[in-house]
Amino acid sequence: MGSEPITFRLHKEGDFDGQTSIELRRNNFTIEGSRIYRAHLTGPAGQISADFFGVFSDLTPKLCGIASSSYNPQSVARIISKDDPDVFREEVDLTPQMVHVPIYPGDRLAIYTQDGGRVCIQMVVTELAESEHVSLALRTPPVPQWRRFRLIRSGSGGFNHLPLVNNYSPPFAWSPGLSMLVTDTLGDGPIPARDLCMYPTFQGCYVSVRYAGINADAQLHIVDGHLRDSAALQTDIKPMRWSKVFLSATTTSSVCGRPRPSSTPWCVTSSSCGCSPGTASAAATPTISDPQGANPPCTSIPLV
Repeated sequence: MGSEPITFRLHKEGDFDGQTSIELRRNNFTIEGSRIYRAHLTGPAGQISADFFGVFSDLTPKLCGIASSSYNPQSVARIISKDDPDVFREEVDLTPQMVHVPIYPGDRLAIYTQDGGRVCIQMVVTELAESEHVSLALRTPPVPQWRRFRLIRSGSGGFNHLPLVNNYSPPFAWSPGLSMLVTDTLGDGPIPARDLCMYPTFQGCYVSVRYAGINADAQLHIVDGHLRDSAALQTDIKPMRWSKVFLSATTTSSVCGRPRPSSTPWCVTSSSCGCSPGTASAAATPTISDPQGANPPCTSIPLV
C-alpha cells in the first residue's frame, strides 16, 4: 500500500454548502491512535483540498471513501478542480454506505448536504502507490458518453430526407447551458451518421428521435450511404415521443427525420455514444425537454 488508510470524521451543526473551503489543519483535529481524525465544524464549510488538511501531499493520487449520516438523496459529493470549480469530474450520492472515488493532484472534494440539522461526514483516505494507481486505472475503462444534438428549424417546411443525393451536414456549436450541440442551419437531405456518431468508421451508433412543435406524426428514414437506397424505419412518431431505437452504421448509412409541416418553429435534439461491432444491447433513451419554453419546439435524436 502507498500508505495506511486515515479516517476523518467531520461533525457539523448545519449543512455543508459545497463551496466554502474547510481550512482545518492536522493540529485542529482530535487524533485517536494516529489513524482517526475527528473535528467539529462551525460556520460555512463545504470543500476539502487534495492534501486532506495537510495529512497527505497534494501531489499524489488517493482513493477516498466517503459516507454521511443520512439517506437524503439531495446530499452529494463532487470531485472538482481547484482551477475550474464549476466543472466536476464525478458526483456520488452521500449515504451511510461508503462509496470510493479517486482524488488526483489539484482536485477538491465538494460536499453538499441538505439535511437541515446535524451532519456527520466520514472519509477514509489512502494514498496510492504507483502499482495501485495502475491497477485502479486498468479497472476503470473509458465509459461511452451520450452526445446530444439539437437541430432547430423555423418556418413550416420541416425536415425532409429528399433529395437523397444530398447530405444535410449542419455545423454544430456546443451550448454549455444546454450541454448539447446545437444548430439552426437549414438544409434538406439525409444527415450522415458520421456527423452524429463521431466515432471510427468501423463503429456505429444507436439512434432514437423525438420531434416537437409539429402538428402530425413524424417519420424517420435510413439511407444507404453508397447506393442511396432508403427505407422508412418508423412513420408514426408522435410529437414529444421517442422513436424506436435503431443502429446506424457510420460507413453505410445516413439518418434523417421527416416530420410533416408545422405552422410553428421546431427543432431536433440528439445524444450519442458509440458501439463496437456486434454490440447487442441499446441504452434507454433519455427525455430531453425544452427548458421553460425558451426555445422553439424540437425534434430529439438521441444516439447511443
